[in-house]
Amino acid sequence: MLAGVVSFACNAILDNREGKLAGGAGNADASGIADVGVPEVEASSVKPEGGDARLETGAGGAGGDAASDGPAGSAGIDARVGDAAIDVSGPPPGDAGLDRDAAFEAGGLDGNGEAAPRDAGPDGSSCVTGGPCAAMLVTSAGAEITALTVAAPYLYFLYSTGASTSRVGRVATSGGSFETLSAFDEVLTGLVADSSYLYSRTGNPGSVMVSRMPIIGSAFTPIPGGNTQNDPHGLRINSTLVFYGEAVSMSYVEWLPKVGGTGGFTVGALGISSTEFEVDETFAYVMSSSGISRVPVMGAGADGGVTVVTAADPGEAIGDIALAGDRVVFASSTRVGSALGAGSAASTLDPGAAYALATDASYAFYFRARARGDGGPACANGSDLYAMPIAGGARQRMASELPSDAGACPFAVVQDASAVYWVSADRTTIMKVGK
Repeated sequence: MLAGVVSFACNAILDNREGKLAGGAGNADASGIADVGVPEVEASSVKPEGGDARLETGAGGAGGDAASDGPAGSAGIDARVGDAAIDVSGPPPGDAGLDRDAAFEAGGLDGNGEAAPRDAGPDGSSCVTGGPCAAMLVTSAGAEITALTVAAPYLYFLYSTGASTSRVGRVATSGGSFETLSAFDEVLTGLVADSSYLYSRTGNPGSVMVSRMPIIGSAFTPIPGGNTQNDPHGLRINSTLVFYGEAVSMSYVEWLPKVGGTGGFTVGALGISSTEFEVDETFAYVMSSSGISRVPVMGAGADGGVTVVTAADPGEAIGDIALAGDRVVFASSTRVGSALGAGSAASTLDPGAAYALATDASYAFYFRARARGDGGPACANGSDLYAMPIAGGARQRMASELPSDAGACPFAVVQDASAVYWVSADRTTIMKVGK
C-alpha cells in the first residue's frame, strides 16, 4: 500500500440505521472536497457477519467544513465548487494598473496576468477550431438551475420554482425552448437518467427518499424498499442500482435496486466525500483528503475489498473524479490527473487547478478559472473549458465563460457523443460546445 495514503479497513455496518445518528462530527463538506484535517484511518478488524464496508477513522477528531461556492444539486456532477479546488489566488506578475475588464473583453489574462488574445487560453493555447472560443446557448430556464444530466437526444435539468421546490425541464441537445416534465412543485435534490427513468431525491431532510419518474414525464414516486435520509448529497446510477450519498455522523454511499427491494451500504467513513463519487458495474470510487479508493458496489463484506487507487500529492485537494474506461480521472487544486488500476501512481495530464470535470473514452473536459489578483471570488474573471487527451497530448481550449456579477463558477459539466454541456455561471442558462 502506498505510503501516506489513508489505510482503509472494512467493518460491517450495523443494520440499525439509527446508529448513524449518534455522535461524531466532521464530514467531507458539501462541495465534495474532503477536509484536509481529517485524521488517518486506522485498520480495524473485519466483522464476518457484515456485508457492507465501513472505513473507520482513528481518534483525534475530524476536520471542520470547508467553504463552498455554488448551489446544491447533483446530476452526476457536483453542483458545488469550492475554492480549495480552484487555487488561483495571489496577484500574478504584471497586474499593476491593468484594466481587468478590458483585458477580459480582449481575451482575458494569460498565465502571467497579462492581457491575452481573445482566441487564446490563459497560457496562449488556441481554441479547438483555431477560431473564437464560442459557446452556444442551449436554453434559458429563467430560474436557477441546480442539476443537469443528459440522455440523448435530450438534456434534463432541475429548475427552481420556489425557495426550496423544483421541477424537471427537458430540452433537445440541439437547443431551443424547454418543456416541463414533472407534474408539480416538490423538493428535489440531484438528477440522473437512464433510457427509461429519471432519478432524484424527493422530500425534506429527515424524510428524503430516492425516487424515480418515467423519462417522458409525470411525477416522482419513491422506489420501494428505500430508507428515509436526512442529508442528501450525491446521486449516481449503473445499469441496475441507484447510489446515493448522505452525511450525518459519518459520510455514506448507499445503494438501492432501481426496481426496488432491499438495499445496503457501499461504504461509510468520516473522511470521504458523499457528494463527489463515481460508480461503474463493479466498483464505487470515493475520494478523501488522502486520495482515491474503490470498493465493490454492494460493499466490501468480509473480503476486505476496499482498495487504494491512488494517493493525493502533499497539499493536493481532489475536488472531482470521473471514469474513462479503466482509468480514474480527477481534477484537483494542483492538476488534472489520471490513475490506472489500483495502487498506481497518478500521472499528471495538465498541471494547474481545475474543476467541473467530465470524461468520455478519450478526453477529459474541465473548467479552469482565469487568474485573479484581487483576492475575490474564484471565477471573478471568468473560466475556460478545456479538452485534454487522457492518453496524453496537446490540451485544447474549447470555450470561454464570461465573469458573472457574483463571481460564480459554471458547473454540472456533462457530455454526449457530439458536444459538452454545462450550466453557466449565471445559474439560469445551459450552454454547449461541439466536440
